[in-house]
Amino acid sequence: MLKNSTIITGMLVALAIAGPAAAQMSDIATINPVPSMEIPYRAVDGQAYIDEVDGREYITRIDDNAILFYDTLLYLADNVQYYDINGIRTSRSAFRVGQPAAFVLNANGQIESLWEVRERP
Repeated sequence: MLKNSTIITGMLVALAIAGPAAAQMSDIATINPVPSMEIPYRAVDGQAYIDEVDGREYITRIDDNAILFYDTLLYLADNVQYYDINGIRTSRSAFRVGQPAAFVLNANGQIESLWEVRERP
């Protein structure tokens, strides 16, 4: 009988210690990750491609001179260039709220190129 009570006491102590840690882990587990996005990397004649970007995010708002990505407002450079998913030049009107996009910043922290990207499954 003493052996069983010792085991039960040990289990209760373990639960008391692990309880707060388990609660913290459940808080972490409920965070929904942002889906990764694919950027066109293929070099094709007549099409642009990029090796690195300064950021990838979903567009929250688009204005004439700025784009909001969640809580980050980035201004557009005067000579900003827009590219579609195939690396072909396009216009700002090709980009919509809720769409994933990648951007390259200039030395002033303004968007110098904006790229359509697709989500990875």
